[in-house]
Amino acid sequence: MLTEQFAGASSQLSPQAQIVTDALAASRRPHSVMQWLAQPTGGAEVLRTAYRRGEDVTHEFLDQYHGRTVWSLRRTLVDIGVLPSRVETLAQLEVRITTITKELPASQRRILLTYGTWWVLRHAQRQHERTGRFTSSQLRGAQHRLTAAAHLLGWLDAHHLTLEQLSQPHLECWIEDYPLWQHVADFLRWTRRRGITRHELRLPPRVTQDPEIVLSDADRWELLSRCLHDGDLAVDLRAAGALLLLYGFQLTRIVELTNEHLTPTGRRPTLTSPVIAVPPSMRRLLDQLPAPPRDPSALALISAPTNGGHSWLFPGRSTKGHINASVLSTHLRQQGISVRASRNAALIALAADLPASVVVSLFGLNITTALQWARRAGRDWNAFVAATAELR
Repeated sequence: MLTEQFAGASSQLSPQAQIVTDALAASRRPHSVMQWLAQPTGGAEVLRTAYRRGEDVTHEFLDQYHGRTVWSLRRTLVDIGVLPSRVETLAQLEVRITTITKELPASQRRILLTYGTWWVLRHAQRQHERTGRFTSSQLRGAQHRLTAAAHLLGWLDAHHLTLEQLSQPHLECWIEDYPLWQHVADFLRWTRRRGITRHELRLPPRVTQDPEIVLSDADRWELLSRCLHDGDLAVDLRAAGALLLLYGFQLTRIVELTNEHLTPTGRRPTLTSPVIAVPPSMRRLLDQLPAPPRDPSALALISAPTNGGHSWLFPGRSTKGHINASVLSTHLRQQGISVRASRNAALIALAADLPASVVVSLFGLNITTALQWARRAGRDWNAFVAATAELR
């Protein structure tokens, strides 16, 4: 049956299709494989389309489809060696630059392509080279900047204007038309530095609000105690919740943790870099990760070799992939643990108890964010600002 599904015009399997069918035949979830094959849309249909045309599936082929349609399929094909690994967020940014540029009038395409390729994408690549990460949140921010720039360029074209002619009154008219106008700031700075815009342009000041603290410190400690000691709660949810409530880590950072992040120091493991010593109750919890799947449907549809010598503490359905942060967030919320409320409560407590320099170093916040939390906690960090100014 698998051969019939993925055979080409000659009724034969291509070498790539043979690898896929062999992996499906060896699945630990044969019933789920049958259901997947029966779906008229989705990953199986994408494979059938390619193989019936006599084509191999490539990243570029999958890029033609909506991301949600092929996200799981792409990860699976990478897992079994059919596709090479790539930094998916960077690749999606490249695709977005190409797509949004094509939608512009011909007279405006070159400027956006230059901005997107040589500024936005280059900045994202440097971010990845420097930190090893370019997160989905950072991708969304880059896409917002591109979309705002494209909207402004389209508006100028519709009003028979060029960037060189863009004035403050023009900009204010455009702002009335585009609710996400604040994302164009980066593009305007870029055009100004390169002499593309001639007039001094100013956006309205951003109105920022302090983060809402809806979880009291007592409630935070009660939830933390539940995460550390409640055996009825799944181990992975307990660990993720404890990391949120105790350290205020971003969920996107938590899901990327592997066993290599846990290093024995005496009798206690340490977490992240720089080293953070964790309490014994947290150590016992982390030692139980990765936890076995709670139900067979959580197993990967296709088995593949393990992740190069290290394992995710929070594995996903893909053999080599970690759980998606939004999925983990949903699971936590179902157990009464709000990610935003928990993280905000943890950060306000850390800012009240620790110098901002320590918060910056240990928990990955930038100086500005750490100072904002310190101010929210009612502390004065003017001395820290003066000290860091001398180091810049």
